Amino acid sequence: MRSSVRRLRVALLLLPILVLLSPVAGCRDPDLRESDDRQGTLREFLIRVEQETLGQSDLPRLWAALPPYPKGSASDALRQWLYRDLALQFDTNAWSLEQLLPSRVLASRRGSCLGTSLIALLAAEEHRLPWSPVFLPHHVFLRGGDSSSRVNFEPNREGWAYDDSTYRRKYGLDSTMALATATTDQLRASVLASVGNALLAQHPAAADPWYRRSLALHPTGEMAAGNLAIASARRGLRDSARVQALRLLQSHPSSAPARELLNQLAGPPRPEGSTP
Repeated sequence: MRSSVRRLRVALLLLPILVLLSPVAGCRDPDLRESDDRQGTLREFLIRVEQETLGQSDLPRLWAALPPYPKGSASDALRQWLYRDLALQFDTNAWSLEQLLPSRVLASRRGSCLGTSLIALLAAEEHRLPWSPVFLPHHVFLRGGDSSSRVNFEPNREGWAYDDSTYRRKYGLDSTMALATATTDQLRASVLASVGNALLAQHPAAADPWYRRSLALHPTGEMAAGNLAIASARRGLRDSARVQALRLLQSHPSSAPARELLNQLAGPPRPEGSTP
């Protein structure tokens, strides 16, 4: 009898430890998920993002049914495949998962500048084509070729080849500013931040981890840092929002959104959930 009681006491003492060690369905370590964002090909990364946001990814099935990639010059082949064979159309709703995630873009044949660019970059990855993204404020275009035969490709205008000076003028950039191609981390960070943007208006708490994952890949990303501060403000976390806005100003001293948010946070508290 005493031995049975002793065993019961030991079991009760071990129970909290066992609970802490046992896996929980549907939960993943946030640090592990952030490290996953750097792993694998672009296709594998986007499939993981779709599985997290949609519950599953139809990208492999939809991709297998696409028409073959044509031969020809880099721009002509990409233009034919995207806008004739796939009949993709530009959609102005950039803050939507429907126009961002590749499986949704392929299903509807409508994409934002980033959504269409991701389809092009998936093809470039599969066929080893020299296309890379170039990010501008609230926009992305593609650049192909090498330094001796470089060509730009505008996804919103069926591949129109604007030169760099036109982009600088259209987006109010300094005439001497170099428009550099993005790194792999910067591209993936932009995708993660764009998922956060799609969630921000209605679900700021859900948007928060996407911005944090974006900043883990690209710590100086202005859009992710600014919208992370806005997400905190909309959740009523004024101190966190203020710290995040100040941190953004350190890396981007001319950031107007950060200064505006700081001015708003200096006023009286707003009702929780209201737009800052």
